[in-house]
Amino acid sequence: MRKKVKNRIVILGLITLLIFLFFLFQEKITYLISQKEINYPFKKFNKSEINKIVIENKNKTTEIYKKNDSWYLKQQQKELRANKEKVEKIIDALTEIKKTEIVSKNKNKHQDFGIDKNKVIFFNKKEKIIVYVGNSIDLNTNYIRLDNEDDVFLAENFGDVLTTDDWRDLNINLIKNQENIQKIELSFDEKKLILKKEKDYWQINQKKAKKDRVDFFINDLTTLKANDIVFSPSLSDINPSIMIIIQEKNQIKKAEFFEKDKDNYLLKTSFNDVIYQISSPSVSFLKKEESDFIQ
Repeated sequence: MRKKVKNRIVILGLITLLIFLFFLFQEKITYLISQKEINYPFKKFNKSEINKIVIENKNKTTEIYKKNDSWYLKQQQKELRANKEKVEKIIDALTEIKKTEIVSKNKNKHQDFGIDKNKVIFFNKKEKIIVYVGNSIDLNTNYIRLDNEDDVFLAENFGDVLTTDDWRDLNINLIKNQENIQKIELSFDEKKLILKKEKDYWQINQKKAKKDRVDFFINDLTTLKANDIVFSPSLSDINPSIMIIIQEKNQIKKAEFFEKDKDNYLLKTSFNDVIYQISSPSVSFLKKEESDFIQ
């Protein structure tokens, strides 16, 4: 009798253990099953092989292409750098597409989701992939469909296709590596300041400068950004309002600022033939006095 009771207790214990283990791993099993049901159509797609992207948005077509591992676009027959961060974001969005719950399979409803016009076409040497981008449901998610498929589903990080009209890189890139700066000359209003690096400290006009003040100034030069690019301005007969000469290792770079109006300056550099338009407040921060670096 005692043996039967003992056996029943063991069996009940095993059943209880199995029930516990089932509930313990149920969530994990459900997740694994759901992952199998998710289709990642471009997960293994080689992003580095993409060499051209065509964006069709609001009856405007923008073609971005890769050359020497950098991204470019053309405007008024001039080759300009494309915004690397935006380009890489949209390429990442392609590879992270996952087809989970299909919102619609009815091609007659495509217009209702806004996926009948705006699209991104990705090219490599062998193929092209078309992603139609539709209405957004929040700040980061849009309805999309692929190529000639009728399925409509949701994807993230395609919002820039609908909200971005300008894919140009407006960063000036006066400085590539702040650690390599050896000397900076600043001239304006008949004044001239010379910042020179001496081993582990900076001098300004042969006086010791405060490192944090110099660092702030160099950072302002590094992060300088335009608000537009201007084509065919006449600057040859105008003296610059501000001139900055930067020695970065063995490279000498010159930046000349010309006052356009009360709101903007035009910037001409020695390292490319692009004329940038920069807001007056951004330029005014560059007008430094000797006292700004030593007091």
